[in-house]
Amino acid sequence: MKREVKFATLDEGIRLFNAGRFFECHEVLERLWIEDRSEFRQLYQGLIKSAVGLHHAERGNLRGARKVLAGALEQVRPYAGRKSPVEVGPLIDVLSEYLEAVRAGRDIVVPHPKMVVRPARPIGPVRRARGEEDGDDSV
Repeated sequence: MKREVKFATLDEGIRLFNAGRFFECHEVLERLWIEDRSEFRQLYQGLIKSAVGLHHAERGNLRGARKVLAGALEQVRPYAGRKSPVEVGPLIDVLSEYLEAVRAGRDIVVPHPKMVVRPARPIGPVRRARGEEDGDDSV
């Protein structure tokens, strides 16, 4: 998958997630995850599981929500504090609150989680034109 397509796919998945369209988000991000072989593959799968877990919670499937949200957090937490295409710290905080509420059988009263994209987020190696300086292309 070309970088531009990765960016567009990730952007669309995040837009759907932030709009609360979790099932559609899962469908879009799954295309990225299937084709990706970068160090962010696990992160993308965690984002997919986040959307699926929230979809289960909305539909009243609390058992499914508990299982999938716990798995999502396991996959997303390693990216906290690291350069990655998505700022996962705030997402981890809110998903943890959701999971705690679901486990306790309480109504979910925390704000709807939002994903935040990091501004410059190249994914994978960047080809440079002749004469360009090398820089840090990591995400």
